[in-house]
Amino acid sequence: MNTRPEPKRDRWGRYLLPVPGQLKPVAHTRVTTLVKALDDTSNLEKWACRMTALGLAERADLRALVASHRDDKAALNRVVDQAKEAARSGAGANTGTALHRFAELVDAGMDVDLGEWADDIAAYRRTLDDAGVRILPEMMERIIRVPGLQVAGTFDRLVEVGGRRYIADIKTGSIEWAHLAIAAQLACYAHGEVWDGGDGYESLGEVDQTRGLIIHLPAGKAECSLHWADLSAGWEAAQLCATVRGWRARGRDGSLVSAFVSPPATAEVPADQTIERRAEWLRDRIASLPAGGAEMLVAAWPEGVAQGRDARRTHADIDAIAAAIDRVEAQTAAAFTPGDPTLVPVPEPTPVPEPHAAPRAGRIDDVTYAGLAQRFAQHPARQVVEVWAAEAQAAGASLSIAQQRTVDQAARFSAALAAAVHGDEAARDLLGVVMGEALQQSVSTGVALAALTAAEADALRDMARALSEGRLTYQLSADGRPMAAIA
Repeated sequence: MNTRPEPKRDRWGRYLLPVPGQLKPVAHTRVTTLVKALDDTSNLEKWACRMTALGLAERADLRALVASHRDDKAALNRVVDQAKEAARSGAGANTGTALHRFAELVDAGMDVDLGEWADDIAAYRRTLDDAGVRILPEMMERIIRVPGLQVAGTFDRLVEVGGRRYIADIKTGSIEWAHLAIAAQLACYAHGEVWDGGDGYESLGEVDQTRGLIIHLPAGKAECSLHWADLSAGWEAAQLCATVRGWRARGRDGSLVSAFVSPPATAEVPADQTIERRAEWLRDRIASLPAGGAEMLVAAWPEGVAQGRDARRTHADIDAIAAAIDRVEAQTAAAFTPGDPTLVPVPEPTPVPEPHAAPRAGRIDDVTYAGLAQRFAQHPARQVVEVWAAEAQAAGASLSIAQQRTVDQAARFSAALAAAVHGDEAARDLLGVVMGEALQQSVSTGVALAALTAAEADALRDMARALSEGRLTYQLSADGRPMAAIA
């Protein structure tokens, strides 16, 4: 039986797992959350409505609460939860959890009083034995990470059938409407690596990535059946789920709709000289994608555009491919890459620090974005900025100008570039000056940077530049607050 430690979780309940090359554990979306992106929830929603109606019919006190709290959303949400409980809508889930646990204990060789569930477990064991399914006891209820999608979950079993290994999952409810989600879930597990409880991972071995085993054990029926899941289709669906979630995130970040402004003028190189330069730019960006990014790009490839290094390209083709790469970079927290080489970057203006300025309106134009991206691509401490960006993303924040092309975000990104040359420790000292108190150890540098106002970011950038030029004096005040002065 699995007695390994549980990983820490963030405030959204996501696993915090180690990632090679990262200083701190990174939050991973749960596999079950990922695969819900393609679920047809209409039947589930209707069932939930029926349970609510039945619960209200049973409880006059709940009906009274509805009548007296018509404008209180929080109170009405609590009434709905109580109504479902009154209709025992959670009983099936609780029973399934218990049956899962009984199966785990029995598979671990423990002597357990199964009570009324003895017939279910007997059917489970008999079905596996008759089919020649052998459970690998060291691979039960293990946490697994899928690097290419940055998701994680707990798989039920790794089994051997006919000398071949398969991922297996026990389902105690109806599976009739869940074939797609189950196939995607098992496919993720089959492409993952198993957390060892510390800072590393171990392999699943030669596990089959084309088929997975569904063990259907409906609670209270004393019957069990086995089914194969198509993991090739499931893996394709899982990658599509990641694309859908990426678009949902873009829909929430405010980057798709903005106030109307006149388009900025851009200096373009004549078109007949740009096709090959832009194609080479795309190849460099694809080569810079992190592990799993290339597979995600294949899934997101624009329809009607030929693949292959030697394919003939038009500017429209290149625009479509660049948009697909943008989406993959946003989903994978990829390093920022140089902008379109046909846009001539201009030097970044140096704004005057405004210690108490309000948030600045508007978005940066393509030329400014290209200039920032080029500075990052040539930056001597690029890896430091990448670590900070990952820290911010793990906490649900962002340092990315690809995801947020706002003036405020550009100020934060410029400050990060200026501070990175001095290393993480010095950057934290400078952040303490900006915020008026030393940065707590529990707060990562990336999170602190992402929380800066534009004025604070400008002040940090100016201090970092002054430090580079030997014009900054840093000290602690009598009450322990960090202070700095620029000569």
